[in-house]
Amino acid sequence: MLFNAEFRNRLHYIPLEYIISNRIQPRKYFDPKELRVLAESIVRNGLLQPVIVRKLSSEEYELISGERRYRASLMAGLDDIPCIVLKCTENQSVIFSLFENLQHEQLNMFEEANVLKMLITDCRMSKLQIAKRLGKTVLSISDKLMLLDFTSEEQQFVIDHHISEHHARAVLSLDRDLRQNVLEQIAQHSLSLSQTEQLIYEISKSPDTKQQKNQHERFIIKDVRIFLNTFAKALALMQSNGIPAQSIQTENEQYIEYLVRIPKEAVYGKGNICD
Repeated sequence: MLFNAEFRNRLHYIPLEYIISNRIQPRKYFDPKELRVLAESIVRNGLLQPVIVRKLSSEEYELISGERRYRASLMAGLDDIPCIVLKCTENQSVIFSLFENLQHEQLNMFEEANVLKMLITDCRMSKLQIAKRLGKTVLSISDKLMLLDFTSEEQQFVIDHHISEHHARAVLSLDRDLRQNVLEQIAQHSLSLSQTEQLIYEISKSPDTKQQKNQHERFIIKDVRIFLNTFAKALALMQSNGIPAQSIQTENEQYIEYLVRIPKEAVYGKGNICD
């Protein structure tokens, strides 16, 4: 159980007209063919796995888990479906629904990233808390969130052309104005990950790209205090997300030194620490 909440032991058969979709449903696309196949199975065998709902009133229940089964049941023409009624607060409902989607629904990489973002921004959970719930590392959560740096158009292109998450994360190393061209080449030529990485390396080493980067670096490096401020913000961000990072600053006549300590558990996970 993801949080302390009370399940009722017996099933409730609730009319479909009383059930409403969850307002934070992260899955944006449901394959019509898959829904039809599931609907046909429901007609033959009934709905074998109940959905989970939260009671709002005597004639209104909010769906927490089972959006796909709910939609297929509508297509199958059922009057009512088996439900487990979960007694919980609105905030608990949101958290439960988001984790259920992450663990049991077929979300694409960007939908998963958006769920993680909602857990952080809307539910005020830290990356470390989320990682522990999912049995993942903080680093893997951060990697997934990085995907949201793609524009909505780029995200749609990646999904439409079945570009893998590993390919997509590699493309993120490029400046924004170079990404679309590389994504198109990956799709057009079915590039492997190693071929994609080689293409990105060649682009990053091209004279035009170097000149753009050098101009950008010359602009930034004028004031080292910008780097120090960025470092301080990064440290504060880690701490606000539950990562017990510590820093020690020393200064002498020649240098300013920073020492940062981050527990291995926060990076690799409790069971994955190698000495």
